[in-house]
Amino acid sequence: MEKKKIAVGVVSAAVVLALALSVAAVVLSATGRNGRDGEGFNLYSVYQELTAAGEFSGTYAEFIAQYLSPDYTFETGSETGISVNASLASVVSIQMMCQYSGGGGPWSSGETYDFSSDGSGVIYSLDKENGDAYIVTNCHVIYPSSSITYEGMSYTRAGDPSYTVWLYGQEGLHYEAVTTGPGQQELQLVRSDQYAVTCSLVGYVMSEDLAVLKIEDSDVLRESCAAAVTLGDSDEVAVGDEVFLIGNSLGEGIAATTGIISVESETVPLSNAEGDETLQIRSIRTDAAASPGNSGGGMFDKSGRLLGILYAGSSDEDSQNMNDVLPINRVRGIVDSVIGAAQESGGAVTSVQKAVLGVTVYAATTTQVYDDENNKLHTREEITVSEVSRGSAASGKLQANDVLLSATLDGVTVEMNHSWQLGELLWRVRQGDTLSLRVERGGETVSVDIPFDSSGYFSATD
Repeated sequence: MEKKKIAVGVVSAAVVLALALSVAAVVLSATGRNGRDGEGFNLYSVYQELTAAGEFSGTYAEFIAQYLSPDYTFETGSETGISVNASLASVVSIQMMCQYSGGGGPWSSGETYDFSSDGSGVIYSLDKENGDAYIVTNCHVIYPSSSITYEGMSYTRAGDPSYTVWLYGQEGLHYEAVTTGPGQQELQLVRSDQYAVTCSLVGYVMSEDLAVLKIEDSDVLRESCAAAVTLGDSDEVAVGDEVFLIGNSLGEGIAATTGIISVESETVPLSNAEGDETLQIRSIRTDAAASPGNSGGGMFDKSGRLLGILYAGSSDEDSQNMNDVLPINRVRGIVDSVIGAAQESGGAVTSVQKAVLGVTVYAATTTQVYDDENNKLHTREEITVSEVSRGSAASGKLQANDVLLSATLDGVTVEMNHSWQLGELLWRVRQGDTLSLRVERGGETVSVDIPFDSSGYFSATD
């Protein structure tokens, strides 16, 4: 069967007591102002203050569970429900608007009409005091094709697109009569302008189907319960792990679905945003239901940590709920690259630099490993170097037949268990960084430091 892919579009009692006392202190600080007790109290603000003070560490969902009931213990289903509600504050609906001209009929040649499309995004970072945030989404959500076909007629893009986002519960969805042609009207679902937040484009990497938007100086954001996502570890997912998706399903507002990890890693074909190239992108498959409009939304683990960005779903009626997610360990490096490049250039970017190690690796063996502690079955590969390019960053440091055991970057060590991990790690390498590898060579363990001290060790990716 051919599988077609489409863009869619516990803590100790002592810690609990300390937490309760800390919450009480923050709550008291928000009461008794001008005789109006409780004015200004916001539970997420309490979470932020305690986290900043080092009195609590964990996700917002874990904080809520402990705040609401100090004796709370997670039970089947309960943790996911709490996490879903907390994560709603980290997902936005996105609307892209662009004008097109040409064609005929209602829009005669030379005239323009507005085209809009809906998608989702997650709040990657947040400066609530200043009303600023970076939003991560798919490139195909924010990118208007150079031309489109509508009712059999071709139209050409005219001008740059604009972007608007809404936080959960503030979409103000309602139906209005919209003119669709001379003397023709139809009811269409539209959003309220009251809480609409305009965004600017930070940049995108079309070959990775990722994009970044930015909100600046937004009162809506300042006054909201918006929260930045907590990043998870997509390398450690296993088949059967409980997950949930949150996104702007069918463009009808933020909604959540639940499911499991179906496949921990697969590569699927997908047309790029312009439609002129087929991408081969590694992804995680889930059976959590998704619909057009969910693109750019988040897949979270049951503790509310972001595992990836939804980007594709099956269009085959015989293959239901086969939806694919870009792993967060890959996404974070690309997103940081886009943000960094835009800050350097002072404008939106469509190309970023990726570190190139200069080696070819392959999986010499693949084994099954059962994790008794967590009751998970993982696959593990022996990653072996087959070739080292002359003049590359790895030249003279790595050798053919070296077996990669681990990699350390910025003090964080990653065990190398899959051939794709190295490529994803390279997205996080910046010029001046040193990548430390531990390899097995001739039966011995050797440590190799590879400095990325030359711009020649990076290549442009767009």
